Amino acid sequence: MPDIIHRYYQKSSSEQSLTQQKVLVAVLLPALGISILCLFFELYILIFPIIWLGISFLAPFIDTPSLRKSGKLIYYSPLFIVQPSAKKLVIHGGTLFDYMFVLNKNDPPSTRSRIILLSYVRGMLALIKEYENEPETIVEGTSYIINTRTAAKVGLSQVPTNGIQKVIIMFNYFVLTASYSLVKSKLAFPKISDVKTYKATIGDLINQQYFLTQLEKKLTKSIGQK
Repeated sequence: MPDIIHRYYQKSSSEQSLTQQKVLVAVLLPALGISILCLFFELYILIFPIIWLGISFLAPFIDTPSLRKSGKLIYYSPLFIVQPSAKKLVIHGGTLFDYMFVLNKNDPPSTRSRIILLSYVRGMLALIKEYENEPETIVEGTSYIINTRTAAKVGLSQVPTNGIQKVIIMFNYFVLTASYSLVKSKLAFPKISDVKTYKATIGDLINQQYFLTQLEKKLTKSIGQK
């Protein structure tokens, strides 16, 4: 199995633009058509939710590559993204956009899950390498993929999820459902209770670097990578 790649960023600029245009058409046309039907049948109450859903699904396909281009998001692996700021490094797992261009539809769910975790581990190792001389730098992220036990093994400690994060999660629940279903290869609904926030310093991650390295080797072998 080849290395994990992000097929969108393998495209030329013109191919990327064409891909975004196709996504725009694929999302906006159905949303517009359904909205028109709602107007025709005077189902006005449904128009806003339909528009909201359309924007929610469209946003990661537009925002993520745009923020990467501006440097506000940095990929340390295809499914491990960091939003740097003066106070801390905010970790983001792959969005629906990233899942669409990284995961292989022919892989079974178990392999997809391992690929996601492997990408996380490789991203953390790359992050450690870049910030190894800044051990006090704070790292924080929210995920429904990583459980508390696994997080602790890689140096992350669970902290309360703040109100703003909960609102963002609720607002994007249908997009999260699409991402989760893509991983599971069937319609699947992520549990809000599984969403947890983790925090650490680069120093904490450095302390677990050996474990991360061994886990990277184990995951790489398990999915048949060289």
